Amino acid sequence: MYGLCTSCNNLQSRYDPAYGELAAAVRPLWIRDARIRTAGRLPLPDTEIRPGAVARSVLIGFPGLSPQLRVNFPSLADQLLNTAPAVTVSAKLRLRLALACGTMARVTGSMAGFLSVDHPPDEDAVGFANVGQVYFPPLAWQLAPPEPSALLRKASKSLLDRQGWADVTSWAHRPPDERVPLSTLCRTLPAVTHPRHHPATAEWWVEMFSTQITEILECDNVPDAT
Repeated sequence: MYGLCTSCNNLQSRYDPAYGELAAAVRPLWIRDARIRTAGRLPLPDTEIRPGAVARSVLIGFPGLSPQLRVNFPSLADQLLNTAPAVTVSAKLRLRLALACGTMARVTGSMAGFLSVDHPPDEDAVGFANVGQVYFPPLAWQLAPPEPSALLRKASKSLLDRQGWADVTSWAHRPPDERVPLSTLCRTLPAVTHPRHHPATAEWWVEMFSTQITEILECDNVPDAT
């Protein structure tokens, strides 16, 4: 994996405690068996978090996963490096959030994927395309364009929308020290498993990426930190 330089890593560490607070708040909702299906979206607690700091912690890490992000969206990197009080993310990108099921972790750079079955021949496939993704229980993140077809040659319906991932892009525009009850930011979140790790979809999940710019890191035994 490409790492962050020392200065960027130190910058991210300012916001990592806020990320830890969010992870701790939702850890009781962590479904460790990826085969379990939930009846619907899971309600979130009223725990106060710092959404601005959480978003910065996540966004600062993505250029390490996808170095081209710094070239394609220089304004985002500049705002983060200059500790802007409000960070504006390009309309071409959305920061998406869900709860991660199972004990598998997956961190990758830019790639696109879709289900090769489970849709009529005359309809588009279901998938997603992203700049980077982080599935690390109890949280899952995607930095992705609003429409997956923006990075896919094959038209595709958004799996993120179908699964109900929250769009938390606006968190980056909040001051990093502001505290807000989590339930007022997102009342509920879906519990998801990466399609490559779910027993019902792993065989049919097709991925496209460049071996020159995309690294993939996986772990199959994320420990319970409680």
